[in-house]
Amino acid sequence: MTPFEAFYGRPPPGLVAYEMGSSPNDLMDTELREMDEVLKDLKKNLARAQDQMKKHFDKRRTIESFEQGEWVFLKYLSREHKAISKTTLSKLRTKNFGPYQVLEKCGQLAYKLDLPVGVHIHPIFHVSWLRRKVADPTKVMSKMPLVDEEEERQSNPRRSWSIGL
Repeated sequence: MTPFEAFYGRPPPGLVAYEMGSSPNDLMDTELREMDEVLKDLKKNLARAQDQMKKHFDKRRTIESFEQGEWVFLKYLSREHKAISKTTLSKLRTKNFGPYQVLEKCGQLAYKLDLPVGVHIHPIFHVSWLRRKVADPTKVMSKMPLVDEEEERQSNPRRSWSIGL
């Protein structure tokens, strides 16, 4: 429904192209031809703007596909459901949950996940809510060792920050 239709309760009137010579008045004839030219230019500019927006949107858009058995993270930010996390809503809460295993592909852009038993949400999610699990976190160190210029480990990292104090 267009805003015009919502406000007036009827569809907007159609714009009919002006036929040359249908007006007996020369001034009116000129005005109507100019209005038709302006409308053609506006339609052309709107189409060009839509094409540009689509091009810029599609430039960053990638549709990922997952195979059955792959592990993915779920980006679940819904405020209505507290089925996954019982923490309060805050800026610092976890945004990605998982990893969960992909059970099957449902359609072109939806995947069914193997969610834990206590989670009471539908197990099928759009591909935009899923992120591929890249590495096994058990094989990755969580903290990097601190090393100074002489390749020795630092016991207190704040010493390297001080300026002669």
